[in-house]
Amino acid sequence: CALPICSEIAIHTVLTNTSGSDITGLQFLRTLDPDPDVNAFGSYYTTNAVVNGSTACGTGPSTGQTICIDTDSSIAHKAGVSAPWSTNPSDYLAGVNDGNGDYAIGLAFDIGNLAAGQSVSLDYSYAAGASIDVVTPSVPEPENMALMLAGIGMIGVVARRRRV
Repeated sequence: CALPICSEIAIHTVLTNTSGSDITGLQFLRTLDPDPDVNAFGSYYTTNAVVNGSTACGTGPSTGQTICIDTDSSIAHKAGVSAPWSTNPSDYLAGVNDGNGDYAIGLAFDIGNLAAGQSVSLDYSYAAGASIDVVTPSVPEPENMALMLAGIGMIGVVARRRRV
């Protein structure tokens, strides 16, 4: 988020198993309905994007204003866009990406098992700004970074062979 032209709200959620037994297959979902054009233009339609597995955004076509949900958590997670506004974390973890419209964007975590008395912390954030470029500065995707490193490695191998 390029402050001050973007606002970010960081959220830290702690889930604690207060029951007397283990919880298995625990999942957590946080969703929102991005409607950046509703006040100025009366439109609930958004251009939605799953930017990567950790970020989903909704942009108002008239204003360009964007809101995203994002995480860099080490807990398995997936961002998505849901047309039926699903409240089922499994839908997001399966990679739901329904495109554009008055849809929900969200982020699901696959926590797994949580023993009695155990806690887990989830960190995620909402970011809002004048455009998607402001809210999601370009960060190289892991696949592109791997290809670039492989290319640099090959250049090194070729250069070394030429010296020999």
